[in-house]
Amino acid sequence: KELGEKDMPEVEKKLGEAQDQKSTPEKTEKDLKEAIEKQKEALEKMQETIEKANQANENFEASTFVNRLKKSSADEGSIGNSLNSALTGELAIVGAAPNSDDIDPANQRLLGELSGQQRSITNDVRWIQEDLERFYARTQKPIHKEVYEDMAKSLIDEKLERLREKIQMNHTFTSRKLSKIWSDRLMSWAEKLEGPKPDGNGGDGDGGSGGGEEKDFEFMLKVMRMVQAEQDIRGRTRSLEQMLRSMKLSER
Repeated sequence: KELGEKDMPEVEKKLGEAQDQKSTPEKTEKDLKEAIEKQKEALEKMQETIEKANQANENFEASTFVNRLKKSSADEGSIGNSLNSALTGELAIVGAAPNSDDIDPANQRLLGELSGQQRSITNDVRWIQEDLERFYARTQKPIHKEVYEDMAKSLIDEKLERLREKIQMNHTFTSRKLSKIWSDRLMSWAEKLEGPKPDGNGGDGDGGSGGGEEKDFEFMLKVMRMVQAEQDIRGRTRSLEQMLRSMKLSER
């Protein structure tokens, strides 16, 4: 059983017995020693639990990169779809200057909105790349290094900024094509980090990653509660150790 479900109550019990006013000095000393020993055993299991918590936290953080890349991919694809709608809905938008009278005011507003959206995506992707670099530096996992280096070599932050400028300048055909390219590229990085999907024929395989994230989060909360309980008991044990030393000194 995990620490907190079994070990902590035993430590609490021994500490309570050691503090019983009705106990003889001999029994108090015996209970103190047993409480301290139980505390040592609990601390050993606590370290094992913390290691599991660190792994759960790492898994949870790694999953956020997948979700963030997928969101950026979807947002970029949405810009491409909007540009495509503008092309099919109003051919006069093509090739005209952004502030030209040849462009319908609605399409002028659209270009401004899409340019702003593209700026947001560019910033998001830049932050993903920076966070991914720090995550790899801490975990040293090859897959994160591979994706980070691929993103860096692609110069995606610069390319997306140029795409924003093209949208603003009404280079609609080119912008639509580039939006599709970068949307696909972002999705490919997300899928690479996500790894192969489980076989859907297995029954429980579908949607397994989401359940894993939830379990990791619940486990982390559980560990936080156990850490607090452990700290409380550690403080009480220190007091009892001092009491035990005082008892031994008084016997001399």
